Amino acid sequence: MKNKRIFIGIPVKVNLNTVVEMIQTTVDAPYGDIKWVYGKNLHLTLAFVGNLEESQIKDIITELESMNFGQPFNAVLNYTGLFPNPENPNVFWLGIDKGRSRLNLIVDQIHSILNKLSLPINDKKFIPHVTIGKVRKNIDSWKIGTSSYLNAVFSPTRFLVNSIHLYESAMTEKGVKYTSIVSNSLQ
Repeated sequence: MKNKRIFIGIPVKVNLNTVVEMIQTTVDAPYGDIKWVYGKNLHLTLAFVGNLEESQIKDIITELESMNFGQPFNAVLNYTGLFPNPENPNVFWLGIDKGRSRLNLIVDQIHSILNKLSLPINDKKFIPHVTIGKVRKNIDSWKIGTSSYLNAVFSPTRFLVNSIHLYESAMTEKGVKYTSIVSNSLQ
C-alpha cells in the first residue's frame, strides 16, 4: 500500500499574484534560483504530518470532521519573512498578524488530534505564514540578497479563514500538486 504525504492547512482564496510579482523584484538572485508560488498552491500550513498509510489518514479524517474550529474569521498578510534565516534563506513567505491568535488556537486543536493518534508533532514555534517562494536545490542560498525583501512594503491582504483541509502533497511532472482530501467548515 502506497503512503501519502499529508499536511493540514488552510487555502488562501485571494489573488496574490500581483503581490508575489512585486516582491520578487526585491530579491537579489539570479533568474531561476527561486521557485515562486502562485494561485491554487498558496496555502497556510497548520501542521505537516508526513507520509501516512491509508488507515492513519482515515483516523485523521474522522477526528478532523468531528472537531469544532469555531466561526470563520479574517486573517491579514502584511509582512515578509524567511526560513531559516536571512543569511541562508530557503523559504520566502508572507506573515500574518491579524488572525494569529485564532490560528494558534486551531493549531493547538490539531496538535491534540495528532497527539491522540500518536502522530508526530513539529515542536518548532508556529509562525502563521503563506509560502511564496522556495530556493531551488543545489543553489548557494547565501548568495541571495534578502535585505530589500525583508523591508518590502505591500498593501495588507485580507483573506477569509472558513475551512480547515487535510491535503495530500504529490510531486508531478509540473511540480508539487496539493489535493484536498477532506475539509471541515468553520461555522
